[in-house]
Amino acid sequence: MLFSDYFNVDKKTLKNYGAVDISLLSDSPLFIDPILIYGNDNTEIKNQYPRITRYLLFLAEKATNHLSEKEKAYYFKFKEVKENWLGLCKKGNTGLALGDLFADELSKRIGFVCQTNGVSDEIHVEKMYLIDRGVGKDKISDWTANILLDFFVRYTEKFAKKYINPSFCKVFEVRKCVFNYKTELFEARDAYLPYLINKKGKPEYVLLTPESILRVEEQDISYSNFEIQFDVIRKTIPNDELRFQIDKIYSNNLKRLYDERRNAEKSVLNTEIYECKMRSIEEIIKNYPIIYDYFIAHEENDLDLIKKKANAELINFLLTIIENETLNLDVFGFGDSQLEFSNSFDESLYRINYLKRQIETNGVYKCLYVDGQPIKKEENLQSLFKLVWCRSRFMFSPESNSGAGPSDFLVSLGRDNSTIIEYKLASNPKINNVFSQVKKYRDSHDTSSKSIIVIFCFNANEIEKGCKIKNKADHELYEVVLIDCDSKTKKSASNEVEL
Repeated sequence: MLFSDYFNVDKKTLKNYGAVDISLLSDSPLFIDPILIYGNDNTEIKNQYPRITRYLLFLAEKATNHLSEKEKAYYFKFKEVKENWLGLCKKGNTGLALGDLFADELSKRIGFVCQTNGVSDEIHVEKMYLIDRGVGKDKISDWTANILLDFFVRYTEKFAKKYINPSFCKVFEVRKCVFNYKTELFEARDAYLPYLINKKGKPEYVLLTPESILRVEEQDISYSNFEIQFDVIRKTIPNDELRFQIDKIYSNNLKRLYDERRNAEKSVLNTEIYECKMRSIEEIIKNYPIIYDYFIAHEENDLDLIKKKANAELINFLLTIIENETLNLDVFGFGDSQLEFSNSFDESLYRINYLKRQIETNGVYKCLYVDGQPIKKEENLQSLFKLVWCRSRFMFSPESNSGAGPSDFLVSLGRDNSTIIEYKLASNPKINNVFSQVKKYRDSHDTSSKSIIVIFCFNANEIEKGCKIKNKADHELYEVVLIDCDSKTKKSASNEVEL
């Protein structure tokens, strides 16, 4: 369910406003890149960047004195802004906070982060990313969202007042919304925001984020990009003496490598050259950390390319992820009906029967043939089931293994509400052992629910074989579903439903 669908907002209106149409089922794997705020074409967004640098400088000043643990926790530690529905959480929107480790590292490194050495034009929090590689794109994004929370609140509030039905909005107190530099305290503020009812049955506000500050991949000021750009950076350093010193470290290490291999009468491998380069980079950073500032300055001067990359990533994401979510909800019939099953068996059987109908009557059987021959691997059949599993509160676990080997699927909502699903080709020579196989899975998972066995049949003999197996089933323990994939029994192509 997308923001525009849930709040009944025209997608073009949201697009014209500049906000991303977030999913409200799970976090979208998008991340705020601060340099896209720094170089934004929108003046209002660009003007938020000084707020980031001001808070960083405040932290640097605080860190010059001895910080108590309470001060460190208050100024350096933040909760995730889960209301923007961005991040890595695959179910819902609750991810990891910026905890004690992040706060401790940033408090130690903040002086270095705020030091530009007169090379880069601005302070960039991503410099933390360079010196502590455990700080990933999600943490930089979360930190930025916290520092600019008031902006995101106002950005959403403005849209809500103009375009969203008042029945979908209410006034919330947003905590730690604005930092007051006089009192050195975060302050809450009331805001009129759209909301939904969360899993706990409570109203939870939703925040919009401008598309123009989002990335799918890592932020450009990152260690991985630093390594990629290293040769370009060292060749373009304007300080001749520094450039010579950096080049000397690199050339000395390379010469040492070649000398060692020559003495051992062995050739130098490409992997060894790469490893030598990585060791040289580490040595250069240790001796001349100012190279980070030259890298940051390089990125500041490459804003047009960064913005193009970010835009291309976002377009691809919207086409392949969010829009596909909407498509799947409509195609599989799970959008309008708001399906809710009380147990895993009923939900699993519904989806299997849906897949059965598509294969037998809507031409999907054609996907099960390669060069006119039926597929021969059961894992290909398992992939089909993944396509119909969306919009569900049940956990869906392919190849779940609890000791007796992996079952094809386990659908569950706790131990007392779980269903084992096994997919089989009728041509499998061991198919007659399917009940004893699934029994082992049942015992291993300690499930009392009926299990489902799905058998794919590609000719009349296989259908007859599948019927015999179905007749042998203990119907209190097993539900057997036969799927007729025989191309000879299907309607002509002109009469089939196009997919």
